[in-house]
Amino acid sequence: MKKITLLLVLLSFQSVNASGFEPLRPTQLTNKYRVGDMGPSGGLVLSVSISGNSGVEAAPFDLDDYYPDYPEFELTWFEAKEYLENHWDHNQHLDWRLPSIDELKIIKDIQDSGLETNMKESLYWSGTTFHNEDDEWSAYIYSFYPDEYSQVDSRVKYRPVYAGYKLYTRPVRRFTWEDNICDHLDNLNNEEKKDFVDILSIDDRKEIQNSECSIEYNVGDVGPAGGWVFFVNEDGSHGLEAAPEDVRGQWLCHYKSLEGKALRRGLGEGKENTLDMIEYECLGVAATVDRYAVNGYDDWYLPSHGELDLMYSNINEIGNFQKTGGRLDTMYWTSTTNEIYQNSLRFSYIRDFRNGWSNLAEKTFNFRARPTREF
Repeated sequence: MKKITLLLVLLSFQSVNASGFEPLRPTQLTNKYRVGDMGPSGGLVLSVSISGNSGVEAAPFDLDDYYPDYPEFELTWFEAKEYLENHWDHNQHLDWRLPSIDELKIIKDIQDSGLETNMKESLYWSGTTFHNEDDEWSAYIYSFYPDEYSQVDSRVKYRPVYAGYKLYTRPVRRFTWEDNICDHLDNLNNEEKKDFVDILSIDDRKEIQNSECSIEYNVGDVGPAGGWVFFVNEDGSHGLEAAPEDVRGQWLCHYKSLEGKALRRGLGEGKENTLDMIEYECLGVAATVDRYAVNGYDDWYLPSHGELDLMYSNINEIGNFQKTGGRLDTMYWTSTTNEIYQNSLRFSYIRDFRNGWSNLAEKTFNFRARPTREF
């Protein structure tokens, strides 16, 4: 069975007992580590993945406590980064790095819960950088001073990395162990699986759909991206979904030949048609669909002739199409064109969702379109 490594790091926590914190999740899983536990290198576990097979731990002490050449115990950002990348090997691990600013916030949350973190009452470097208003390359820093100290006007600050500031550093690293997400999902029914994956990253959801414990979708279901499923394969693990809403635009490339491109009609072929339209600068409705994003998914395309036909065939199972009104309001573009007939460079295929009628229409019409994606 395929092993799946989910690298989602949750930044929200809830207290579960005196021993630490645990990430919020839709179902209770059995994990080797929990937030607040001692990690494999003796430090604090800051986060664990949903599947419980990867996490992030902070070292049990600061980098400068282990740095014999710097008795002042503070380092510049570059000194800390260079030593972590090339020299620091606590517990024989060579993958330590600067923490992100969010990981420093988690350490403070854990500290505020009453667990020992060994953080000093001072400022700490993060590995999160940006260019400030003066275009100086800067790193965010985090204050671990007590609330009553005058220095605590804001926990999150920044310092230019070339300015020579010396601060404390708490190394962190990602760790993994072998696990199989299907061991958790196999005990869930199909609807519970959908609830489970709602808080996973898009890449992790795709991994699950390629596994033996994939979610089964049916025509008419809400799809992974929140649209309408209108085609599925034999086991329901993969298919096509129409977006939950329409967009509008012109096909464009009026009187322009695409030199044999964008002629495909089959299922799954709208994507290549759309890429052809963009390549030939037919940047009307194709560009609108290419920019379309919903629920984090941005891999939409203009459906082919066959894909739009199948949407209409399933119109009673999938919803939110414009089926009433004037003809100009119920026409939907496909990505399939035709360059065979006389004057055909003026036209591409449409379908009328009032009655299913399909024909060629002038590319300059401002018709509806329904973005489509594969899953």
